[in-house]
Amino acid sequence: MRFRQLIAEQQFARWQWVNYGWKAPRDDNRRESRRIEENTLQPGGMVPARERLRMLLPLLRASTREAADKGESLALLEPRSLSFKVKAKSNAVIAAERSAFENAARQQSLLDEDMAPFDPCSYAIAIPFTDQDGVDHAPQCGDWETTGTFFNLRRRGVDDTTIIDHLRAEFTEQRPGRRIILAMGTVKARPRQWLLLGVLRVTDPAPGQAALDI
Repeated sequence: MRFRQLIAEQQFARWQWVNYGWKAPRDDNRRESRRIEENTLQPGGMVPARERLRMLLPLLRASTREAADKGESLALLEPRSLSFKVKAKSNAVIAAERSAFENAARQQSLLDEDMAPFDPCSYAIAIPFTDQDGVDHAPQCGDWETTGTFFNLRRRGVDDTTIIDHLRAEFTEQRPGRRIILAMGTVKARPRQWLLLGVLRVTDPAPGQAALDI
């Protein structure tokens, strides 16, 4: 699905229900793979914060190995521990990422609307973690939320050091009353390589207390 090309009425946020039509792809046998019919997308209501953890718990896996053994290509993991590493990208790397995006956009149908220019994040961000089986991983974090947060703060005049500190605290800091869950998945070209798709921060209220809907 090409999220950046969706019209305003079809765009959706994290934790928002979405109805859509889909077809099974002919060239991808991963169980969760779907060819989404973008013109059918209908965003719905938001999942209340108090219900999110309960919704995710049945989907948690101890590791990507457990998910793979179950024949899954998407998995939610709650790490034993995790950290945050950042490295500035060279101008050559940034230019290559921008060029790769532009080339992919040119290969789309001529009927598609022009996509807004893509500006890669100036830093490579990794979130090393240890899964519940004790295996260490060090995946790159390249989801849209990371890039979007980086540029939103920079546009507001926040310096890069402060932005990085904010991202570190938001994505990896253990706090009372919340749990960090990693969304992992594979791509068709590399079905055995697990990528970090997103970092979910979920309210975990104390027994007898209701979570705030935020």
